[in-house]
Amino acid sequence: MIPSDHFVRFYNEVFKFLDERGGLEGYYKEISRKQERHCLELFKSKGLRGVYEYYLRIYKEENCQGRLELKEHELVIAMECCPSLSKVLNNDATASPKYCLHCPGWTIPFTKRQASSKSST
Repeated sequence: MIPSDHFVRFYNEVFKFLDERGGLEGYYKEISRKQERHCLELFKSKGLRGVYEYYLRIYKEENCQGRLELKEHELVIAMECCPSLSKVLNNDATASPKYCLHCPGWTIPFTKRQASSKSST
């Protein structure tokens, strides 16, 4: 098993590699298809509140510093200190310019798919 300090550095390098080849968006789409198994029912049943609950759990599990603010029609995610990015930087790595897109990258593609499938019915 790879230690988390090395895992996030590896992740970072994968992001850079894929981004340089125009494949990062496709990677996020594929990951989000798999992520549906974990969150889709919550998002469908509770809507934006479900997205909020998911990210609240992630904030706690990952020990993130910042705030999540659920408003009537939006969710504000304000990350002040990302432990994942901190590990990348603490390992003397140059962060991928798009590193911080990984959090919404897991869920935004499938929430967009769900929204577009509802609007086409």
